[in-house]
Amino acid sequence: MITIVVVVTILLALLAEGAIRFRQHLKYGQSNPSVTTLYKTDQATGLRLLVAGAKQGDLIINKQGFRGPAIPLSKPEKTIRIAFIGASTTFSAEVRKIEDTWPHLVTQTLKARFKNRNFDYINAGVPGFTVQESLKNLKYRVGKFNPDIIFIYYATNDFSSDVRDLAGRKGNKVEKPQEDSWLTRNSVLWFLLKKQIVVWHRQRSAAKPSAKKFTFDAKELSKLFEKRLGNLTQESKRTAKLVVLATFSPRLRQSLSPEERIKAAITAAYYMPHISITNMIKGYEQYNTVIRKVARKNKVVLVDVADKIPPDGTHYNDSVHFREAGSREMAKYVISKILDPVGKLVTAQK
Repeated sequence: MITIVVVVTILLALLAEGAIRFRQHLKYGQSNPSVTTLYKTDQATGLRLLVAGAKQGDLIINKQGFRGPAIPLSKPEKTIRIAFIGASTTFSAEVRKIEDTWPHLVTQTLKARFKNRNFDYINAGVPGFTVQESLKNLKYRVGKFNPDIIFIYYATNDFSSDVRDLAGRKGNKVEKPQEDSWLTRNSVLWFLLKKQIVVWHRQRSAAKPSAKKFTFDAKELSKLFEKRLGNLTQESKRTAKLVVLATFSPRLRQSLSPEERIKAAITAAYYMPHISITNMIKGYEQYNTVIRKVARKNKVVLVDVADKIPPDGTHYNDSVHFREAGSREMAKYVISKILDPVGKLVTAQK
Protein backbone atom coordinates (compact mmCIF):
# COMPACT_ATOMS: atom_id res chain seq x y z
CA MET A 1 0.00 0.00 0.00
CA ILE A 2 2.78 2.41 0.94
CA THR A 3 4.53 1.65 -2.36
CA ILE A 4 1.36 2.46 -4.32
CA VAL A 5 0.97 5.78 -2.45
CA VAL A 6 4.61 6.68 -3.15
CA VAL A 7 4.30 5.77 -6.85
CA VAL A 8 1.03 7.73 -7.22
CA THR A 9 2.55 10.73 -5.43
CA ILE A 10 5.58 10.70 -7.73
CA LEU A 11 3.38 10.39 -10.83
CA LEU A 12 1.19 13.31 -9.69
CA ALA A 13 4.28 15.40 -9.00
CA LEU A 14 5.67 14.62 -12.46
CA LEU A 15 2.32 15.50 -14.06
CA ALA A 16 2.22 18.78 -12.13
CA GLU A 17 5.83 19.52 -13.12
CA GLY A 18 4.99 18.86 -16.76
CA ALA A 19 1.88 21.05 -16.65
CA ILE A 20 3.79 23.93 -15.06
CA ARG A 21 6.64 23.63 -17.56
CA PHE A 22 4.13 23.66 -20.44
CA ARG A 23 2.54 26.82 -19.02
CA GLN A 24 5.98 28.39 -18.57
CA HIS A 25 6.82 27.53 -22.18
CA LEU A 26 3.65 29.25 -23.43
CA LYS A 27 4.34 32.32 -21.29
CA TYR A 28 8.13 32.65 -21.55
CA GLY A 29 9.10 30.66 -24.63
CA GLN A 30 10.98 28.04 -22.59
CA SER A 31 9.94 25.43 -20.04
CA ASN A 32 12.36 26.36 -17.26
CA PRO A 33 13.04 30.07 -17.65
CA SER A 34 15.95 31.43 -15.66
CA VAL A 35 16.74 35.10 -15.33
CA THR A 36 20.40 34.18 -15.62
CA THR A 37 19.89 33.64 -19.36
CA LEU A 38 19.12 37.35 -19.69
CA TYR A 39 22.22 38.63 -17.89
CA LYS A 40 25.97 38.75 -18.05
CA THR A 41 28.62 40.51 -16.00
CA ASP A 42 30.25 43.31 -17.98
CA GLN A 43 34.01 43.05 -17.47
CA ALA A 44 34.64 46.77 -18.07
CA THR A 45 32.17 48.10 -15.50
CA GLY A 46 31.51 45.11 -13.25
CA LEU A 47 27.77 45.65 -13.78
CA ARG A 48 25.33 42.76 -14.20
CA LEU A 49 23.81 43.79 -17.53
CA LEU A 50 21.19 42.47 -19.91
CA VAL A 51 22.50 40.36 -22.77
CA ALA A 52 22.15 42.17 -26.10
CA GLY A 53 19.78 40.27 -28.38
CA ALA A 54 18.53 37.93 -25.62
CA LYS A 55 14.94 36.71 -25.80
CA GLN A 56 12.68 35.05 -23.24
CA GLY A 57 9.15 34.77 -24.58
CA ASP A 58 7.85 38.33 -25.06
CA LEU A 59 10.86 39.75 -23.22
CA ILE A 60 13.23 40.92 -25.94
CA ILE A 61 16.49 42.75 -25.31
CA ASN A 62 17.62 44.95 -28.21
CA LYS A 63 21.08 44.98 -29.76
CA GLN A 64 22.21 47.76 -27.41
CA GLY A 65 21.34 45.68 -24.36
CA PHE A 66 18.14 47.45 -23.31
CA ARG A 67 14.49 46.41 -23.29
CA GLY A 68 12.73 48.34 -26.05
CA PRO A 69 13.06 49.25 -29.72
CA ALA A 70 16.61 49.46 -31.00
CA ILE A 71 17.80 53.02 -31.57
CA PRO A 72 20.87 54.38 -33.37
CA LEU A 73 23.77 55.67 -31.29
CA SER A 74 23.75 58.85 -33.35
CA LYS A 75 20.51 60.70 -32.68
CA PRO A 76 18.51 61.51 -35.85
CA GLU A 77 17.68 65.13 -36.63
CA LYS A 78 14.63 66.60 -34.87
CA THR A 79 14.57 63.70 -32.40
CA ILE A 80 14.13 64.08 -28.67
CA ARG A 81 15.58 61.12 -26.85
CA ILE A 82 14.43 59.97 -23.40
CA ALA A 83 16.41 57.74 -21.05
CA PHE A 84 14.32 56.03 -18.36
CA ILE A 85 16.69 55.14 -15.53
CA GLY A 86 15.68 52.66 -12.86
CA ALA A 87 15.47 49.00 -11.94
CA SER A 88 12.87 46.25 -12.40
CA THR A 89 9.96 48.66 -11.88
CA THR A 90 11.16 50.53 -14.98
CA PHE A 91 12.19 47.42 -16.93
CA SER A 92 8.63 46.11 -16.31
CA ALA A 93 9.05 42.36 -16.89
CA GLU A 94 5.57 41.80 -15.44
CA VAL A 95 4.17 43.67 -18.44
CA ARG A 96 4.97 41.20 -21.19
CA LYS A 97 4.55 43.38 -24.29
CA ILE A 98 6.95 46.27 -24.78
CA GLU A 99 4.08 48.37 -26.12
CA ASP A 100 2.31 48.18 -22.73
CA THR A 101 5.26 49.25 -20.56
CA TRP A 102 4.98 52.72 -19.09
CA PRO A 103 8.23 54.08 -20.64
CA HIS A 104 6.96 53.05 -24.09
CA LEU A 105 3.51 54.53 -23.45
CA VAL A 106 5.00 57.83 -22.24
CA THR A 107 7.18 58.09 -25.33
CA GLN A 108 4.37 57.25 -27.76
CA THR A 109 2.05 59.79 -26.12
CA LEU A 110 4.67 62.53 -26.43
CA LYS A 111 5.23 61.57 -30.06
CA ALA A 112 1.50 61.93 -30.75
CA ARG A 113 1.32 65.24 -28.85
CA PHE A 114 4.32 66.93 -30.48
CA LYS A 115 3.95 65.95 -34.12
CA ASN A 116 6.77 68.20 -35.34
CA ARG A 117 9.29 66.16 -33.34
CA ASN A 118 10.23 62.52 -33.26
CA PHE A 119 10.73 60.84 -29.88
CA ASP A 120 12.70 57.71 -29.12
CA TYR A 121 13.77 56.18 -25.82
CA ILE A 122 16.09 53.94 -23.89
CA ASN A 123 14.60 51.78 -21.17
CA ALA A 124 17.71 51.74 -19.00
CA GLY A 125 15.95 49.91 -16.19
CA VAL A 126 17.91 46.85 -15.08
CA PRO A 127 16.31 44.49 -12.52
CA GLY A 128 18.23 44.49 -9.27
CA PHE A 129 19.99 47.80 -9.84
CA THR A 130 20.36 50.35 -7.08
CA VAL A 131 20.90 54.08 -7.64
CA GLN A 132 24.67 53.60 -7.41
CA GLU A 133 24.67 51.02 -10.21
CA SER A 134 22.48 53.24 -12.38
CA LEU A 135 24.96 56.08 -11.90
CA LYS A 136 27.69 53.89 -13.37
CA ASN A 137 25.29 52.71 -16.09
CA LEU A 138 24.59 56.34 -17.01
CA LYS A 139 28.24 57.28 -17.15
CA TYR A 140 29.46 54.34 -19.20
CA ARG A 141 26.49 53.25 -21.31
CA VAL A 142 23.41 55.48 -21.36
CA GLY A 143 25.17 58.83 -21.61
CA LYS A 144 26.78 58.03 -24.97
CA PHE A 145 23.30 57.98 -26.55
CA ASN A 146 22.98 61.71 -25.72
CA PRO A 147 19.50 61.73 -24.16
CA ASP A 148 17.66 65.04 -24.04
CA ILE A 149 15.47 63.92 -21.14
CA ILE A 150 16.41 61.67 -18.23
CA PHE A 151 13.61 60.20 -16.10
CA ILE A 152 14.64 58.63 -12.77
CA TYR A 153 12.37 56.19 -10.90
CA TYR A 154 13.86 54.63 -7.79
CA ALA A 155 13.48 53.65 -4.14
CA THR A 156 12.61 50.02 -3.39
CA ASN A 157 15.97 48.35 -4.17
CA ASP A 158 17.92 50.96 -2.23
CA PHE A 159 15.48 50.74 0.67
CA SER A 160 15.62 46.94 0.91
CA SER A 161 19.41 46.94 0.46
CA ASP A 162 19.86 49.56 3.18
CA VAL A 163 17.58 47.54 5.49
CA ARG A 164 19.58 44.34 4.92
CA ASP A 165 22.87 46.16 5.54
CA LEU A 166 21.54 47.66 8.77
CA ALA A 167 20.16 44.28 9.87
CA GLY A 168 23.58 42.74 9.37
CA ARG A 169 25.30 45.49 11.34
CA LYS A 170 22.83 44.99 14.19
CA GLY A 171 23.60 41.28 14.32
CA ASN A 172 20.36 40.08 12.74
CA LYS A 173 20.63 37.04 10.51
CA VAL A 174 20.50 38.30 6.93
CA GLU A 175 18.44 35.68 5.15
CA LYS A 176 18.87 35.08 1.46
CA PRO A 177 15.59 35.61 -0.43
CA GLN A 178 15.81 32.12 -1.92
CA GLU A 179 18.12 29.27 -0.96
CA ASP A 180 19.77 27.66 -3.96
CA SER A 181 19.77 23.89 -4.36
CA TRP A 182 19.82 21.26 -7.09
CA LEU A 183 16.06 20.73 -6.71
CA THR A 184 15.33 24.47 -6.77
CA ARG A 185 17.39 24.91 -9.94
CA ASN A 186 15.89 21.93 -11.76
CA SER A 187 12.25 21.69 -10.65
CA VAL A 188 9.95 24.58 -11.52
CA LEU A 189 7.25 23.04 -9.30
CA TRP A 190 9.56 22.88 -6.27
CA PHE A 191 10.93 26.39 -6.87
CA LEU A 192 7.42 27.91 -7.05
CA LEU A 193 6.11 25.93 -4.07
CA LYS A 194 9.10 26.81 -1.92
CA LYS A 195 8.97 30.48 -2.84
CA GLN A 196 5.22 30.66 -2.19
CA ILE A 197 5.64 29.09 1.25
CA VAL A 198 8.41 31.56 2.14
CA VAL A 199 6.32 34.50 0.89
CA TRP A 200 3.26 33.34 2.85
CA HIS A 201 5.28 32.91 6.04
CA ARG A 202 7.07 36.25 5.76
CA GLN A 203 3.87 38.17 4.94
CA ARG A 204 2.19 36.96 8.10
CA SER A 205 5.31 37.27 10.22
CA ALA A 206 5.73 40.90 9.16
CA ALA A 207 2.12 41.63 10.18
CA LYS A 208 2.43 40.22 13.72
CA PRO A 209 3.11 42.83 16.42
CA SER A 210 4.83 40.14 18.49
CA ALA A 211 7.20 39.11 15.70
CA LYS A 212 10.89 39.67 16.41
CA LYS A 213 11.75 42.56 14.11
CA PHE A 214 14.37 45.23 14.48
CA THR A 215 13.40 48.89 14.42
CA PHE A 216 15.24 51.75 12.77
CA ASP A 217 15.21 55.49 12.29
CA ALA A 218 13.90 55.86 8.72
CA LYS A 219 15.35 59.35 8.38
CA GLU A 220 18.79 58.12 9.42
CA LEU A 221 18.53 55.06 7.16
CA SER A 222 17.72 57.22 4.11
CA LYS A 223 20.76 59.53 4.39
CA LEU A 224 22.97 57.44 2.11
CA PHE A 225 20.10 57.12 -0.38
CA GLU A 226 19.85 60.91 -0.44
CA LYS A 227 23.54 61.20 -1.23
CA ARG A 228 23.41 58.53 -3.94
CA LEU A 229 20.29 59.97 -5.56
CA GLY A 230 21.80 63.45 -5.44
CA ASN A 231 24.88 62.20 -7.31
CA LEU A 232 22.74 60.48 -9.96
CA THR A 233 20.60 63.61 -10.39
CA GLN A 234 23.63 65.86 -10.79
CA GLU A 235 25.21 63.53 -13.34
CA SER A 236 21.88 63.43 -15.19
CA LYS A 237 21.81 67.25 -15.30
CA ARG A 238 25.28 67.23 -16.84
CA THR A 239 24.07 64.76 -19.46
CA ALA A 240 20.55 65.90 -20.43
CA LYS A 241 18.67 69.17 -20.89
CA LEU A 242 15.67 68.04 -18.83
CA VAL A 243 15.79 65.81 -15.75
CA VAL A 244 12.69 64.36 -14.11
CA LEU A 245 12.56 62.64 -10.71
CA ALA A 246 9.52 60.58 -9.74
CA THR A 247 8.56 59.55 -6.26
CA PHE A 248 8.11 55.82 -5.85
CA SER A 249 4.66 54.25 -5.95
CA PRO A 250 4.46 51.12 -3.76
CA ARG A 251 1.26 49.18 -3.31
CA LEU A 252 1.90 49.07 0.45
CA ARG A 253 0.42 52.24 2.03
CA GLN A 254 -0.93 53.73 5.25
CA SER A 255 -4.45 53.97 3.80
CA LEU A 256 -4.85 50.19 3.47
CA SER A 257 -6.65 47.98 5.97
CA PRO A 258 -4.59 45.40 7.94
CA GLU A 259 -5.78 42.64 5.58
CA GLU A 260 -4.95 44.69 2.48
CA ARG A 261 -1.51 45.48 3.90
CA ILE A 262 -0.71 41.78 4.22
CA LYS A 263 -1.66 41.23 0.55
CA ALA A 264 0.31 44.28 -0.53
CA ALA A 265 3.40 43.15 1.39
CA ILE A 266 3.84 40.03 -0.76
CA THR A 267 7.33 40.87 -2.07
CA ALA A 268 8.28 43.63 0.38
CA ALA A 269 8.11 41.04 3.17
CA TYR A 270 9.98 38.53 1.01
CA TYR A 271 12.97 40.85 0.51
CA MET A 272 12.78 42.63 3.89
CA PRO A 273 11.88 39.89 6.41
CA HIS A 274 13.74 41.78 9.15
CA ILE A 275 11.16 44.56 9.58
CA SER A 276 7.44 44.92 10.20
CA ILE A 277 4.87 46.03 7.64
CA THR A 278 4.43 49.27 9.60
CA ASN A 279 8.13 50.06 9.24
CA MET A 280 8.07 49.09 5.55
CA ILE A 281 5.42 51.76 5.01
CA LYS A 282 7.38 54.32 7.04
CA GLY A 283 10.49 53.50 5.04
CA TYR A 284 8.82 53.99 1.67
CA GLU A 285 7.36 57.29 2.87
CA GLN A 286 10.74 58.53 4.08
CA TYR A 287 12.52 57.55 0.86
CA ASN A 288 9.85 59.47 -1.07
CA THR A 289 10.47 62.46 1.20
CA VAL A 290 14.12 62.23 0.18
CA ILE A 291 13.20 62.11 -3.53
CA ARG A 292 11.15 65.30 -3.16
CA LYS A 293 14.01 66.97 -1.31
CA VAL A 294 16.60 65.98 -3.94
CA ALA A 295 14.31 67.27 -6.73
CA ARG A 296 13.92 70.66 -4.98
CA LYS A 297 17.60 70.97 -4.16
CA ASN A 298 18.69 70.21 -7.72
CA LYS A 299 15.85 72.17 -9.34
CA VAL A 300 14.59 69.34 -11.51
CA VAL A 301 11.04 68.36 -12.43
CA LEU A 302 9.23 66.26 -9.83
CA VAL A 303 6.48 63.78 -10.68
CA ASP A 304 4.88 62.96 -7.34
CA VAL A 305 3.23 59.66 -8.22
CA ALA A 306 3.66 58.09 -4.75
CA ASP A 307 -0.03 57.40 -4.08
CA LYS A 308 -1.58 57.92 -7.50
CA ILE A 309 -1.77 54.30 -8.72
CA PRO A 310 -4.66 52.32 -7.16
CA PRO A 311 -3.06 49.89 -4.65
CA ASP A 312 -4.76 46.67 -5.72
CA GLY A 313 -4.13 43.42 -7.55
CA THR A 314 -5.49 44.83 -10.80
CA HIS A 315 -2.76 47.46 -11.00
CA TYR A 316 0.07 45.68 -9.16
CA ASN A 317 1.59 42.26 -9.71
CA ASP A 318 3.10 42.33 -6.19
CA SER A 319 4.30 45.01 -3.76
CA VAL A 320 5.94 47.29 -6.34
CA HIS A 321 5.68 46.00 -9.93
CA PHE A 322 2.89 47.17 -12.20
CA ARG A 323 0.56 45.02 -14.25
CA GLU A 324 -0.70 46.45 -17.56
CA ALA A 325 -3.38 48.53 -15.81
CA GLY A 326 -0.84 50.02 -13.41
CA SER A 327 1.55 50.70 -16.26
CA ARG A 328 -1.15 52.65 -18.10
CA GLU A 329 -1.99 54.68 -14.99
CA MET A 330 1.69 55.42 -14.41
CA ALA A 331 2.12 56.62 -17.99
CA LYS A 332 -0.99 58.82 -17.80
CA TYR A 333 0.12 60.50 -14.60
CA VAL A 334 3.68 61.02 -15.82
CA ILE A 335 2.41 62.62 -19.03
CA SER A 336 0.11 64.97 -17.12
CA LYS A 337 3.12 66.34 -15.21
CA ILE A 338 5.78 66.53 -17.94
CA LEU A 339 3.84 67.90 -20.91
CA ASP A 340 4.64 71.49 -20.03
CA PRO A 341 8.42 71.09 -19.46
CA VAL A 342 8.71 68.85 -22.52
CA GLY A 343 6.78 71.47 -24.54
CA LYS A 344 9.29 74.12 -23.45
CA LEU A 345 12.14 71.83 -24.49
CA VAL A 346 10.52 71.29 -27.93
CA THR A 347 10.10 75.07 -28.36
CA ALA A 348 13.69 75.74 -27.35
CA GLN A 349 14.96 73.28 -29.96
CA LYS A 350 13.14 74.88 -32.90
